[in-house]
Amino acid sequence: MDNPIRILILEDDLRDLELIKRELKKADLNVEIEHCMLEQEFTRLLSSFKPNLILSDHNLPSFNSQQAIEIARRDFEDIPFIIVSGFIGEEEAVRLIVEEKVDDYVLKDNLLRLNPSIIRALSTFKIKQELKQKEFALNRLSMVATHTHSGVIITNEKKEIVWVNKAFLKMCEYKEKEVIGKNPGHFLQGPKTDDETVRAVRDKLSRNLPVKTNILNYTKTGREYWIQLDIIPIFEQGKLVNFIGIQEDITDRLNNTRIIEESEKLLQSITNNVPGMVLRYLLHPDGTDSVKYVSDGVKYLYDISPKEALNDLSLLWKPVLPEDISGVRDSIMHSAKHLTTWNYTWRINTKTGIKWLRGAGTPSKNKDGTTEWSSLILDVTKEKQYETEIQEMNSRLMEAQHIAHLGDFLIDFEKDITYVSPVIKEIHEVDPEYGFDIEKGLNFFKEGYDRDRKRKVIEEAIKNGTPYNEELQIITAKGNTRWVRSRGQTEFKDGKCFKLYGTLMDITAETELKNPLKAP
Repeated sequence: MDNPIRILILEDDLRDLELIKRELKKADLNVEIEHCMLEQEFTRLLSSFKPNLILSDHNLPSFNSQQAIEIARRDFEDIPFIIVSGFIGEEEAVRLIVEEKVDDYVLKDNLLRLNPSIIRALSTFKIKQELKQKEFALNRLSMVATHTHSGVIITNEKKEIVWVNKAFLKMCEYKEKEVIGKNPGHFLQGPKTDDETVRAVRDKLSRNLPVKTNILNYTKTGREYWIQLDIIPIFEQGKLVNFIGIQEDITDRLNNTRIIEESEKLLQSITNNVPGMVLRYLLHPDGTDSVKYVSDGVKYLYDISPKEALNDLSLLWKPVLPEDISGVRDSIMHSAKHLTTWNYTWRINTKTGIKWLRGAGTPSKNKDGTTEWSSLILDVTKEKQYETEIQEMNSRLMEAQHIAHLGDFLIDFEKDITYVSPVIKEIHEVDPEYGFDIEKGLNFFKEGYDRDRKRKVIEEAIKNGTPYNEELQIITAKGNTRWVRSRGQTEFKDGKCFKLYGTLMDITAETELKNPLKAP
């Protein structure tokens, strides 16, 4: 993993803590660990450390695991929580899992279960987050479908209805409770429904292919009505999960081509609500490619119409910058080979200038060997421009620091981290890898008044929060005497200093000009 898994361990026995850490090292996991045993420490680390997972002993000096769960759930509702205890009754363990939503419990005398339990809990957490995102997207789709005048049906992979909109119920004259769980064809088709059309629909659906046809249906009261039917299979990670059917009543306008255009616009209206371009892209076994659907977003991204993109796929490939073309193709081939999510960022050159695009899609393999992606492509030009501006700003800042002989430092007492900029190391004439701390920094100040003064102002800053601004002398690693302006200030939390930061500027030349007597 690129980012470490932040694990917060609640444990009052340091020997058990070491055994847990030792077990964690056995797993191929990138982890960052914080430990505490008191409620106040636990609450503080939840806020500052922001753990991805909590391991907790059942009984602690000042509180227990149930109280820890309640504290954690206030701000992190779904955070994985595993009890690691020397002894916990089975009934109590079951109660905590069922009532308090603990993910698992591991006995300390069987720590071999710890790493599998962690992996399982993190996987479950990831799935929960994905489900929340999917639920949000489904709610938006439901909102669009609810307010359309066309009938919309969503079925599961078994073709059993799980959701319909009001327009569909009005069209067929059934009530919602009468259709949920049923196959639409079983109650909508009747004596005059064309058998060949029914067989063609069933054949395509059995192969998880989209359907578009006209078919005769019957209402609950037996009234005939013609519909134009569009069925779209929905895949997740290559697995069929739903069919979405859109029905347009064309009884009075069957021969009117305008209704066909309106239904096509309806299909597009769903995907065009997405802020970008929706693309159905196919890679065939012989290496050729094609597209069978492009949303209106292509107008904004490529400055061409959906019809132009469908008729000439090269209009989507030609604008790709030459230095990016191989990367785009390689990412598609890798996704097709391993059936993994395609996710790539590249540049195109259009009439309106250079644009950065980011595409993502999940592949599925058809029976004929064709790989198919339903992909979303977004314009991320502004995001890239912002990244470039930040990099340039940081570069200019570093350059300005070198010109001004001004460096900065940060000491984080809470995390035990010391940062010293390259300019400060140049001023002290030490190697770039030299490791500073407070005492090492003090020892560079000239012995006597300068060092004593520097020590005093630092102590005052850490104790009382008093900022300082001093002009003092240092002796560099190479024995050279320099005048520096040292500034510093602190930050406090709960009455205690946890951060000291400031700047150091070489003012030797300036000092010599103002007062030649101070020259070293």
